[in-house]
Amino acid sequence: MSLGIVIVTHDSAEMLPRCLDGIGPRRLASTLVVDNASGDTSAEIAEASGARVLRLSENLGFGRAATLAARSLATPHLCFLNPDCEPGPGLFEAGEAALRGGPRRCAAPGLVEPWGLLEGSQPGYTRTKLLADMIENHYGRNSARWLRRLSFHHDRSWSWPHGACFFIDRALFEEVEGFDAAYFLYMEDVDLGRRIAAAGGEVVALPERVLHHGGRGTRIARRDRRILLDAGRLLYGRRVYGRGFEILLRGATLPARWRRRLKERRA
Repeated sequence: MSLGIVIVTHDSAEMLPRCLDGIGPRRLASTLVVDNASGDTSAEIAEASGARVLRLSENLGFGRAATLAARSLATPHLCFLNPDCEPGPGLFEAGEAALRGGPRRCAAPGLVEPWGLLEGSQPGYTRTKLLADMIENHYGRNSARWLRRLSFHHDRSWSWPHGACFFIDRALFEEVEGFDAAYFLYMEDVDLGRRIAAAGGEVVALPERVLHHGGRGTRIARRDRRILLDAGRLLYGRRVYGRGFEILLRGATLPARWRRRLKERRA
């Protein structure tokens, strides 16, 4: 096998069987599941499927675990796949073919979400896009529509691969030093895309589609997910745009955080 498949799990037993079934027995031999100290049967499910399993004694976060897995595989091509994805026939062949089309490539399929289609190759982040994400995380999905309508909302000079599923040449992944371990969960894929672009690589879109049950790859409370989303975006904002912009992002969400704390105290 020239393609190694990496799956990072943490309490992923609900969705993992569908993901593994979609991979199929032939490719499961080159699949490595890194289990981030799950409290459920994720590791046992992966072992029973025929995949290799690396059990971690603590939750290292997605980026660190995924990079650790990639370094444990010897294949020239890599696929990072979330446990809440259901890969279909031809996906892995198409991913490898795309990587063979250029030496410095990353390729991402479209994601079929419950609400519609999301392209796997996403345009780059701007200050406006970060601010819109932070606002919607605290005030609701449509609260930042006015920001998303701005012509400079995206930076179309570079792209990043949605972390749910993408393929990358190993040499390129190693050149950019993999995922940044500072990102525990969320924004590690955006940061990776930014560094791929800086290294002269490219992220291309695959015509194939992957069914993605977004947000169901791990059991996590809504409050905790919001905190992790904030942490990733604030870290990215500080590193790329400076401490002042990070303070602005925090300030934009302050009323919502105060309101939630007040409700908690009343309860």
